[in-house]
Amino acid sequence: MKIVVCVKQVPGTTEVSIDPETKRLI
Repeated sequence: MKIVVCVKQVPGTTEVSIDPETKRLI
């Protein structure tokens, strides 16, 4: 779940989505 925390700290997270299977940024 560390990835989710990092994403929340990145500006413009509305343009970033996470693949629940690979847990990678799309």
